Amino acid sequence: MHRQGTQVAQLAACNRLHEIDQRLARWLLMCQDRIGSDLLPMTHEFFAQMLGTGRPSVSLAAAVLQRAGFIQYARGTVKIIDRKGLGKL
Repeated sequence: MHRQGTQVAQLAACNRLHEIDQRLARWLLMCQDRIGSDLLPMTHEFFAQMLGTGRPSVSLAAAVLQRAGFIQYARGTVKIIDRKGLGKL
């Protein structure tokens, strides 16, 4: 329970202090850890809800991550290409 409380506090701080592409990278890594796959069946709308932002902001952030070679995305699916790169954001 203590660990979960710490994680919630960390997420709140992250949402306040970091840019959307950094927050998206963190969510992608967390989702990958839980799903156990490089292929994440998730939409930009889902990420927008989780990050507390609009879908267009997520689309722009995902485009930045894709151009950097960290991810590939298509409708409803995100594939993590470079986990280490995402972790460095």
